[in-house]
Amino acid sequence: MMHSIVEALSLHAQKQPDKIAVIAEEKTITYSQLWSEVQKFSLFLSSIGVVKGDRILHKASHTIDFAVCCFGI
Repeated sequence: MMHSIVEALSLHAQKQPDKIAVIAEEKTITYSQLWSEVQKFSLFLSSIGVVKGDRILHKASHTIDFAVCCFGI
């Protein structure tokens, strides 16, 4: 049983890694690529001291970066 949307993304990255996850601004990214970018972003946030409960602002609209931010936060 999945508990979060992030777990759902992780599962899709494992089961369907080459399937398109996001299409934005005529660019595409697969589930495995998205998962990799989400993990990098999450690690970056941790490295600068962001912890659960902190508030952060992200400004990205209708881009692949928006998807990465949403899952990585």
